[in-house]
Amino acid sequence: MKLSSALLAYLAASAASSLAQSINIGAPAEWTAVTQGRNLTVRVDKPLTMGNSVEVGIAIGLHPCGDNPCAANPDVANFIDPLLYVGPYDPQYREVGLQPYQNFTVTIPEYFPGLSQELSLNVAHFELVSAALQPFVEVKNITLRLVA
Repeated sequence: MKLSSALLAYLAASAASSLAQSINIGAPAEWTAVTQGRNLTVRVDKPLTMGNSVEVGIAIGLHPCGDNPCAANPDVANFIDPLLYVGPYDPQYREVGLQPYQNFTVTIPEYFPGLSQELSLNVAHFELVSAALQPFVEVKNITLRLVA
């Protein structure tokens, strides 16, 4: 019984630590219309945290959902293809009233099958957290509308 209580306490502390390190997609808004060949600004927010963290990097990409709604595919966030950005993530305070963030300008690829469809914008985030610098990986996503 003591072992299971200790394990539950550890898991709860780990989950709380992980949630505190989470990012958010600040822009674009869910259901934003995007056009092939056009630029899109992706703002990745980093809410304030109490713990220690070291940013490693992020990857930003799309996943075309085809004729089905993105919400109908529970694995949509597991794919980042085409890859639009991979590299450092260094969120900074830039505006009063906003959390630390970094903007990334990406280009919507010229070709997707179908004329109008939903796309999942996926942001994979990797950092080291806590005093022990444990690896933490998460993926956040929103749905965009591809229009001609």
